[in-house]
Amino acid sequence: MFSLGSFLIGMLVAWLLEWLYVYLTSHRPRNNPMKQLEAQMQEAEQAHTDETTKLIAEITSLQAQLEKLAHENEVAVAEADGLRGELETMHCPMTEGRAEEVVEADDADTLDKDTVLEEEFAAAMAVTEPEAADIETASVAITEDDLTLITGIGPKTAELLHQSGVTSFIQLAEMSAEDLHEFLQEHNIPHSRAKVAGWPKQARKLATDI
Repeated sequence: MFSLGSFLIGMLVAWLLEWLYVYLTSHRPRNNPMKQLEAQMQEAEQAHTDETTKLIAEITSLQAQLEKLAHENEVAVAEADGLRGELETMHCPMTEGRAEEVVEADDADTLDKDTVLEEEFAAAMAVTEPEAADIETASVAITEDDLTLITGIGPKTAELLHQSGVTSFIQLAEMSAEDLHEFLQEHNIPHSRAKVAGWPKQARKLATDI
């Protein structure tokens, strides 16, 4: 009798424990995906709201700084305009006086230059008769150079040179060997270019010795 009662009590206790286990496991709160998604969305929305609020605060601060800089710029421009006006007021009388001095100096320089030019022109035109006579004498002396003193120039060549206008050592010295050779070729005088190359040099020496 005691053994059967103990057995029944044990069975009852086991059944109660099993029922309690099933009850507890069946009523355990389970994770709901929709609720988790809603929670994440709420967190994201809150974070976005916080970030927007922060950006608005920064923009407001920047606008205040820009307004401050604009005001400072206006003040600086006003001060610069005032200084410019003062400088113009101080500079105008000095500029007018300086301009008058420059005009007077230019007029004086112009008068001096005109006077100097007139004096130089008068001096250049004041050629005396003795000086003119000297010039004519020098011209006559130039026409009387004896070109036959140059080695290689005979009477015929000298006469041809005189007829062509070359009547002095100075004129002959200014001619090149090529010009002399072409001149002789035109008048059928057989002289090589190498032979006539020394004529200008001799003429220059004779003109210096005279």
